[in-house]
Amino acid sequence: MEENMLELDCTVITPELVLKTSGHVDKFADWMCKESAYDLTVHSAYTGSPLIVKEALSEPVKVEEWQATLDKKLIGPRFKKDAKVIQSAVEALDQPTLERLASEIAEKGIVSIDTPALGDGRTSVELSKELLAIAKVTRVQNTRVYTPNVIEPSFGIGRILYCVLKQTYWHKPGDEARAVLSLPFGVAPNKVLIVPLFAQP
Repeated sequence: MEENMLELDCTVITPELVLKTSGHVDKFADWMCKESAYDLTVHSAYTGSPLIVKEALSEPVKVEEWQATLDKKLIGPRFKKDAKVIQSAVEALDQPTLERLASEIAEKGIVSIDTPALGDGRTSVELSKELLAIAKVTRVQNTRVYTPNVIEPSFGIGRILYCVLKQTYWHKPGDEARAVLSLPFGVAPNKVLIVPLFAQP
């Protein structure tokens, strides 16, 4: 977790007495944290700024990956103002898509790639093997690049009550009809309860 932690959004209300007295701090932690790179990914897509971390590796590693290369001398004159949009769409292709397109262009000699709206309103473009080359290359990687995860702890009263009830409401073994609410003394609203054994005195 530590190596992927760049942002800590922490608006925390912590009723420590409830958590400590109930004895469920560790269990509650499993429900209060969300580990995800969703926030930074969305911000990056909206602003166009790469919110990434570059970490130097202790030893270089060899990485095999699919790489798409456009012939810019042909793309520019043919697509003119749309050339940059097409180039961005090609650069955004992930590895599984590139692998699929590599097989397709080798078999058919042409592929169709989805793009943002082009000048003529189309949202895809067909590229022949003269315009687009896709091949597997091996490169030496000296840094690890990734979008870090965001940890958002939050202690709302609803989650605290849910946590306490989940750990203290149980059924007696072999008798599902007999439910027990065994609240710790420090958080129980009623410390002592006296009830009759029978409905009729």
